[in-house]
Amino acid sequence: MYKILSPGQLKRLSEHKYSCSSSSILDEYLQPWWNWLVSKVPIWLAPNLITILGLIINIGTTLILVWYSPDAKIEPPRWACFLCGLGLFIYQSLDSIDGKQARRTGTSTPLGELFDHGCDSVSTGK
Repeated sequence: MYKILSPGQLKRLSEHKYSCSSSSILDEYLQPWWNWLVSKVPIWLAPNLITILGLIINIGTTLILVWYSPDAKIEPPRWACFLCGLGLFIYQSLDSIDGKQARRTGTSTPLGELFDHGCDSVSTGK
């Protein structure tokens, strides 16, 4: 049988503890928004579902922008730019509360963290 991770690597993965520090100058202003937003999320909603929903919104609004300006030389309609900006704000808000929801529900896992960072990587690459 082909093994991707060695037993030692699996052990280290199971012992992993996430630690986050934020250095954005907007954090002190946005934390109250994110705390309020996560308080409105139903307790049964899975954090990974929040993550993927944000990614889908961000990709969807970006595709609309690309539809109207495929080569980034044609000026897209203003509403498409606004929609793309709104999609990015929604994505960032959902990305900020998925971890809060995981800690709130006691469902935080290294795999969930990897999933979140993977979705961030897809979104950043756009």
